[in-house]
Amino acid sequence: PSVAVDVRVLDMVRRLFLRVAPNNTAYTEAYEEFLDELGFSLEHHGALRRLFAASLEWYTHLRNQVEYFFDQELESAREQYLTEQAAEEQPSDDEGTQRGRSSSHASSTSSTSHSRSSSSSSTRSSSPTPAPHSKGKGKRKRSPSPEPAQNPFPDPKPRTRPSEYLRKRCPACFGGELRHDPSSTADVFVCVDACFTQKRHKSQPDAPKTHPDTHFIPDELSAQMEEYVERVRGDQTSKRAKKATCEEVEDEDDHYAHPNLHVSEANLDVCEESFTAADERRTKSNTQQFDITAIMGLLCRHDRVLWLLNMRSAGEKQFGALLLVEELFQHLPEDVQVGLLYDIVCQLARSALKWGFLERYFPRLAFAVAVFHAFGHVWPCQLVFHPRYREGFGFTNGEGCERFWHSISHLIAHLRISGSHHRLYVLDAQIKHADEASLFKLAEWNHRRSLHSKAKRVEAEDELEDCDYAVSWLRKQWKAQVASQTKPVARMTKKSASEKAIASVLAQRQVVSVLKEKKAEIEANLLDAADRSNTDDTLLLASDLKKARAALAKARTELKRKEGALGVDGRNKLNNKTQAKFLELRVSALALKKRLRDLLRAHKFEREALERNSRRQQGSDPNLRDHTLDAIKRRRPKIVKLNRQYNETCDKIAAEIKSKRAPRRAIPPPKIDPKILFQLDIADTVWQDIGLEDPEEEEKEVPPWLGDESVRKGIRAMLVVDRANEEDRILEKERRSLRIWFAEEWSMLELAIQHAGTSPACGLWRSN
Repeated sequence: PSVAVDVRVLDMVRRLFLRVAPNNTAYTEAYEEFLDELGFSLEHHGALRRLFAASLEWYTHLRNQVEYFFDQELESAREQYLTEQAAEEQPSDDEGTQRGRSSSHASSTSSTSHSRSSSSSSTRSSSPTPAPHSKGKGKRKRSPSPEPAQNPFPDPKPRTRPSEYLRKRCPACFGGELRHDPSSTADVFVCVDACFTQKRHKSQPDAPKTHPDTHFIPDELSAQMEEYVERVRGDQTSKRAKKATCEEVEDEDDHYAHPNLHVSEANLDVCEESFTAADERRTKSNTQQFDITAIMGLLCRHDRVLWLLNMRSAGEKQFGALLLVEELFQHLPEDVQVGLLYDIVCQLARSALKWGFLERYFPRLAFAVAVFHAFGHVWPCQLVFHPRYREGFGFTNGEGCERFWHSISHLIAHLRISGSHHRLYVLDAQIKHADEASLFKLAEWNHRRSLHSKAKRVEAEDELEDCDYAVSWLRKQWKAQVASQTKPVARMTKKSASEKAIASVLAQRQVVSVLKEKKAEIEANLLDAADRSNTDDTLLLASDLKKARAALAKARTELKRKEGALGVDGRNKLNNKTQAKFLELRVSALALKKRLRDLLRAHKFEREALERNSRRQQGSDPNLRDHTLDAIKRRRPKIVKLNRQYNETCDKIAAEIKSKRAPRRAIPPPKIDPKILFQLDIADTVWQDIGLEDPEEEEKEVPPWLGDESVRKGIRAMLVVDRANEEDRILEKERRSLRIWFAEEWSMLELAIQHAGTSPACGLWRSN
């Protein structure tokens, strides 16, 4: 050997590189300079780097293998412990046989995710190829239809408790005897998200090396799932497209996407357009430059990683989320309900119902949107999927993935140029270190969340007392509000068709006006960027201007079409309508509010991106930072101005109603307080269009949830109390799981110590 490194030095550097980005070059250069100052000069500058890096790599791998060896010994003791526990309960013969099998299966699943998934994926058949066309004489025969796509995941094996893999990942979620609670919407909560900053440049492959406790799902299984999803969509899309061309659409009625999904198709389409992640055709990463474009993760509500998945596509395709959910259910008992939080969960639920994905698990799934991304969804979608409105989720926010991406953000530069196997190894090591650090903080986390829930409840109960309404009555009002604001648009009657057409023309005029302002704003910013000689901003704004001009031209064409469709009588009604001013003001206010919502969403996302960049303290992309900061500074005065215009329009609408120049049962829309404009609370007025929509003809009076602010305040307080009660039940269940897990770990460890040295593996270890 040409160099020897003290094991204590290697251990110190190993611990250091778990807290900062690994950098052997910087460490060895500093060490060589330190030795040179002491008079010990190496023959070749930089010669220590490769030797030290190899020593550290194999030392780290050796430590991990030792830990894995003892983990296997402890799992053997666990199997014996579970067998003894089952024997003490003295079950019947059939029940004892089944329990023994379950215990044995639970211990067998404690192996690594990589080996488990690799072995299971080898037994799963990939999607079959279509059958060839048959040839024969005489009359032409119809070619046989291809076999249906086959899910690469088999039916889950029966279990009496979660697999040892899951129990090891999070004792608070899976450590106890997990059973379905009929009074709960979900028994465990997980979140899914993708991170497109964790990319890897294309390069020559490095030597294979796998962490013994890896969190990554094999790429082979990922490819099979992607093929399955594309195959299912391809087969059913062609059939539905053919059917749609043969049917004539009689009207433009909106409708629910599915009987089990109470969000209309129109609202789901708006949500899809709001999120870049929901549009798989958009490019987030350059696949020509990167072979790994992102990683997708599945985490529990305690921010502990369950599985990770490498992504190679340009966009955030849904097969990744489907794969992670399928993998999760392979490790759960068959009656456990799962609460799934995802930033575009409405699109995932629609795809699952439309194409049949997750069909066998759908009754056991409760969908919710992550709290931070909820503001990108339209209001009806928030009513259905927001975890603060959704029953059973407590105060679970679903942002564990975002916190995890931030915790590994210091690895971005290092992993972007690392070898593929080294990259996975470093990530697994970082996650294992984070899990060990957070394991003994789970009780503290539980206590902190209990205090938070208590404070929320006390505040909400005070508000409930102030509103002086019975909770049962408020609950009926809340159900009526959800039913009213989530129902699809009704079919137009002959009586209202003319009114709808006039309102549509007024709305289209407002769209043209807004697009004109947007084009003028982009033109001004483009001139400013040209004066500053900012090439990046100039190119970006030039592209935005081209799109804005095209959108304006399209809107003007649509306006001409709608005005022409009115006819002479319709145009006369439009010009001579008694309530035309009120209708125009209401349409204008609604357009201003929608524009205000769009700007607030963009402001929130840009501010979050800027804060993440500041926390990382990375100066690698100053142009992007400056562009984001300029966009925020330019947009904030625009938001304030729009809010002022909206409030002034609301005052004008109120004046029209007071002077009886408005339809019967019309109510003035509430103004938006500029002091809380940028807080984006879920209960803010900005998300609801109260007073800006047509009143229902069948309603004889304005419902209390719509016209009484004290009722709306009481409903908000009632929902907070409900979530606090749910959170307390969830936290109590997690405390019970931790106690059960700790008692079992303690007993299992005592048993392992008693039998230490008696197993063949221990003897083999000592002889080596």
